[in-house]
Amino acid sequence: MHTRRGIGPQPLLEPERVNPVHATHHCCLPPYLVTMAPSLALPDTMLIAQDGAIDTPIYRASITHARALQRIDLGPCPLTICAILGIAWLPDGSGFLLSRQETGFSFGSAPPEGGVIYGYDFVSGQLTEYLRLPGEAIGRIALSPNGQTVVFERSHTLDETVKRVETGPRLLCPCELWLVERDGSNTRLLVSDGRAPVWSPLALSTLSLPRPQ
Repeated sequence: MHTRRGIGPQPLLEPERVNPVHATHHCCLPPYLVTMAPSLALPDTMLIAQDGAIDTPIYRASITHARALQRIDLGPCPLTICAILGIAWLPDGSGFLLSRQETGFSFGSAPPEGGVIYGYDFVSGQLTEYLRLPGEAIGRIALSPNGQTVVFERSHTLDETVKRVETGPRLLCPCELWLVERDGSNTRLLVSDGRAPVWSPLALSTLSLPRPQ
């Protein structure tokens, strides 16, 4: 668990670097994830992830003032490379979940390589680890409408082809879709061959989700 002091202003980027409609790729760190906040909680806010060689920073920005980026302090990467693959807002806009692939070496005690799901709280600036899959990869994620269950892509490795330049880090599929409670408990398989999960607003009231035996 890391505790940080939230977010702070960062140097402005060119408009095309942060606008999800006009984004281009002729410069470093193009955006590859743009996630809009819940409309009722934060109607003018989005999160933007940019693809770096070692780190993938996340910025918070206003839609109407997209150049005024604030970088979110997630703390130091525990290994050499930390690539963010998924972002999901909490329903009340108080924070978000992120999935990250952590690889490489570390000088000292460090967690094993693999995919991780974290939660970030805007008020405290605290980053909390909920789920770690050593030796595997966690891709895109989606949070249920009630904010309690996460569906995530699961695979053994990332796609290291040239597609990463255009799309950012993604899993090498075929992938599985798994469910886990937000606190990291009750991990279970949902679909053996699937990707890009999205929740229906009525999902929890119409589906009987599988439980472990």
